[in-house]
Amino acid sequence: MAFISRDDVAAAAAALIAGRGERNRAYDVTGPAAVSWPEVAALITELSGAPVEVVDLTDEQMYAMWDSLGVPREATGDFSRSPVPWCSDGMVSLGREIRLGHLSTVSNVVEELTGRKPKSLRELMKEKAPSWPKAPAN
Repeated sequence: MAFISRDDVAAAAAALIAGRGERNRAYDVTGPAAVSWPEVAALITELSGAPVEVVDLTDEQMYAMWDSLGVPREATGDFSRSPVPWCSDGMVSLGREIRLGHLSTVSNVVEELTGRKPKSLRELMKEKAPSWPKAPAN
């Protein structure tokens, strides 16, 4: 996935509202590089000092995990026991689309619209890392 910061999305949107860009054009607003889940895990491990590993799950395993937490499968479900305000169908389908490579598009739209490159995932995580919980002592 080409992770992108909220600030970069907002800057691109503001540029479009201000009249930059083309009318009736769809824009793929993305971060500067596609990053795999193992790369994300390695970056979190590096910045936090806590080992993070990726565990690949099938759709059925993902549903079972969300079900065990009380997350409804559909948006019309009972959210009274759910720890999150979304349904598991959305999370499972997102995971599937990522696995299939459907979210691996990388564009230069942020730079095209704003005149500056978007932040990399590394830059964004380095900014946010000081606010992360400390890794448990071994």
